[in-house]
Amino acid sequence: MRLETIAVRAGAEIDPTTGALAPPLHLSTTFEHGPASESIHGFLYAREKNPTQLRLEAALRDLEGGLAALVFSSGMAAAAAMLHTLPAGSHVIFSDDIYIDVRNLARDFLPAWGIESSVEDLQNLEALEKRGSRKYEARLDRNTLQPPHENPGHRGHRSDRARS
Repeated sequence: MRLETIAVRAGAEIDPTTGALAPPLHLSTTFEHGPASESIHGFLYAREKNPTQLRLEAALRDLEGGLAALVFSSGMAAAAAMLHTLPAGSHVIFSDDIYIDVRNLARDFLPAWGIESSVEDLQNLEALEKRGSRKYEARLDRNTLQPPHENPGHRGHRSDRARS
Protein backbone atom coordinates (compact mmCIF):
# COMPACT_ATOMS: atom_id res chain seq x y z
CA MET A 1 0.00 0.00 0.00
CA ARG A 2 1.29 3.47 -0.84
CA LEU A 3 2.21 5.88 1.96
CA GLU A 4 -0.56 8.27 0.90
CA THR A 5 -3.16 5.49 1.25
CA ILE A 6 -1.81 4.47 4.64
CA ALA A 7 -1.91 8.12 5.79
CA VAL A 8 -5.56 8.46 4.83
CA ARG A 9 -6.68 5.12 6.29
CA ALA A 10 -4.44 4.66 9.35
CA GLY A 11 -6.37 4.71 12.61
CA ALA A 12 -9.65 5.41 10.83
CA GLU A 13 -11.58 2.21 11.34
CA ILE A 14 -15.35 2.48 11.59
CA ASP A 15 -16.35 3.22 15.18
CA PRO A 16 -17.90 -0.06 16.45
CA THR A 17 -20.19 1.68 18.94
CA THR A 18 -21.69 4.37 16.71
CA GLY A 19 -20.81 3.29 13.17
CA ALA A 20 -19.17 6.69 12.61
CA LEU A 21 -16.93 6.74 9.53
CA ALA A 22 -14.87 9.67 10.82
CA PRO A 23 -13.28 8.71 14.13
CA PRO A 24 -14.82 10.59 17.05
CA LEU A 25 -12.64 12.49 19.50
CA HIS A 26 -13.06 11.20 23.02
CA LEU A 27 -12.55 14.18 25.29
CA SER A 28 -13.58 12.53 28.56
CA THR A 29 -10.92 12.42 31.24
CA THR A 30 -12.49 9.60 33.25
CA PHE A 31 -14.40 6.51 32.25
CA GLU A 32 -16.89 4.22 33.97
CA HIS A 33 -15.27 1.66 36.23
CA GLY A 34 -16.45 -1.23 38.37
CA PRO A 35 -16.86 -1.39 42.15
CA ALA A 36 -13.23 -2.49 42.62
CA SER A 37 -12.06 0.32 40.29
CA GLU A 38 -11.59 -2.16 37.48
CA SER A 39 -11.90 -1.14 33.87
CA ILE A 40 -15.26 -2.06 32.33
CA HIS A 41 -14.79 -0.68 28.81
CA GLY A 42 -11.01 -0.85 28.58
CA PHE A 43 -10.31 2.67 29.85
CA LEU A 44 -10.02 4.27 33.29
CA TYR A 45 -8.34 7.65 32.93
CA ALA A 46 -7.49 9.63 29.80
CA ARG A 47 -3.81 10.12 30.68
CA GLU A 48 -3.36 6.38 30.93
CA LYS A 49 -5.04 5.66 27.58
CA ASN A 50 -8.16 6.61 25.69
CA PRO A 51 -9.76 5.69 22.35
CA THR A 52 -8.42 8.80 20.56
CA GLN A 53 -4.88 8.08 21.74
CA LEU A 54 -5.11 4.44 20.62
CA ARG A 55 -6.20 5.54 17.12
CA LEU A 56 -3.28 7.98 16.90
CA GLU A 57 -0.82 5.31 18.04
CA ALA A 58 -2.25 2.87 15.47
CA ALA A 59 -1.94 5.50 12.73
CA LEU A 60 1.68 6.29 13.65
CA ARG A 61 2.51 2.59 13.85
CA ASP A 62 1.11 2.02 10.36
CA LEU A 63 2.77 5.11 8.88
CA GLU A 64 6.16 4.12 10.29
CA GLY A 65 5.74 0.44 9.47
CA GLY A 66 6.48 -0.46 13.09
CA LEU A 67 5.16 -2.97 15.56
CA ALA A 68 3.79 -0.32 17.91
CA ALA A 69 3.85 3.41 18.64
CA LEU A 70 3.46 5.37 21.85
CA VAL A 71 2.24 8.92 22.29
CA PHE A 72 2.49 11.00 25.45
CA SER A 73 0.68 14.01 26.80
CA SER A 74 3.92 16.01 26.97
CA GLY A 75 7.54 15.98 25.96
CA MET A 76 8.51 15.55 29.61
CA ALA A 77 6.38 12.41 29.85
CA ALA A 78 8.05 11.04 26.71
CA ALA A 79 11.56 11.91 27.99
CA ALA A 80 10.89 10.33 31.40
CA ALA A 81 9.49 7.17 29.80
CA MET A 82 12.51 6.86 27.50
CA LEU A 83 14.95 7.38 30.39
CA HIS A 84 13.11 4.78 32.48
CA THR A 85 13.96 2.14 29.87
CA LEU A 86 17.71 2.50 30.48
CA PRO A 87 19.45 -0.04 32.67
CA ALA A 88 21.70 0.99 35.55
CA GLY A 89 25.22 1.59 34.31
CA SER A 90 24.09 3.48 31.22
CA HIS A 91 25.54 6.83 30.25
CA VAL A 92 23.44 9.48 28.50
CA ILE A 93 24.79 12.50 26.63
CA PHE A 94 22.35 15.41 26.46
CA SER A 95 22.65 18.40 24.16
CA ASP A 96 23.36 21.64 26.02
CA ASP A 97 20.21 23.16 24.51
CA ILE A 98 17.86 20.47 25.83
CA TYR A 99 14.69 21.60 27.60
CA ILE A 100 15.69 22.67 31.11
CA ASP A 101 13.32 20.31 32.90
CA VAL A 102 14.76 17.32 31.05
CA ARG A 103 18.16 18.48 32.30
CA ASN A 104 16.70 18.77 35.83
CA LEU A 105 15.23 15.28 35.51
CA ALA A 106 18.67 13.97 34.54
CA ARG A 107 20.40 15.81 37.38
CA ASP A 108 17.87 14.88 40.07
CA PHE A 109 16.88 11.32 39.18
CA LEU A 110 19.40 9.57 36.93
CA PRO A 111 22.06 9.22 39.66
CA ALA A 112 19.52 7.49 41.91
CA TRP A 113 18.80 5.07 39.04
CA GLY A 114 22.51 4.32 38.60
CA ILE A 115 22.69 6.19 35.29
CA GLU A 116 25.40 8.72 34.45
CA SER A 117 24.77 11.73 32.24
CA SER A 118 26.69 14.58 30.71
CA VAL A 119 25.72 17.76 28.89
CA GLU A 120 27.63 18.66 25.74
CA ASP A 121 27.51 21.06 22.79
CA LEU A 122 26.37 18.62 20.15
CA GLN A 123 26.19 21.28 17.45
CA ASN A 124 29.95 21.03 16.99
CA LEU A 125 31.25 17.51 17.59
CA GLU A 126 34.65 18.29 16.05
CA ALA A 127 35.29 20.98 18.65
CA LEU A 128 34.14 18.59 21.37
CA GLU A 129 36.63 15.97 20.19
CA LYS A 130 39.47 18.50 19.94
CA ARG A 131 38.67 20.09 23.31
CA GLY A 132 39.60 16.97 25.18
CA SER A 133 39.66 13.80 23.19
CA ARG A 134 40.44 11.64 26.23
CA LYS A 135 37.56 13.19 28.16
CA TYR A 136 35.25 12.79 25.17
CA GLU A 137 36.34 9.23 24.41
CA ALA A 138 35.99 8.27 28.07
CA ARG A 139 32.37 9.36 27.88
CA LEU A 140 31.72 7.28 24.78
CA ASP A 141 31.59 3.62 25.64
CA ARG A 142 29.25 0.75 24.93
CA ASN A 143 26.81 2.08 27.53
CA THR A 144 26.55 5.58 26.04
CA LEU A 145 23.33 6.83 24.51
CA GLN A 146 22.57 10.19 22.95
CA PRO A 147 18.78 10.31 23.07
CA PRO A 148 16.71 12.00 20.39
CA HIS A 149 16.75 15.70 21.09
CA GLU A 150 14.42 18.51 20.27
CA ASN A 151 14.83 19.88 16.80
CA PRO A 152 15.35 22.72 16.54
CA GLY A 153 16.91 22.93 19.96
CA HIS A 154 16.21 25.58 22.53
CA ARG A 155 19.23 27.73 21.70
CA GLY A 156 17.93 30.47 23.99
CA HIS A 157 18.12 28.03 26.92
CA ARG A 158 21.78 27.29 26.35
CA SER A 159 23.92 28.38 29.22
CA ASP A 160 27.42 27.55 30.38
CA ARG A 161 26.11 27.82 33.95
CA ALA A 162 23.82 24.87 33.30
CA ARG A 163 26.72 22.53 32.50
CA SER A 164 27.54 20.15 35.28
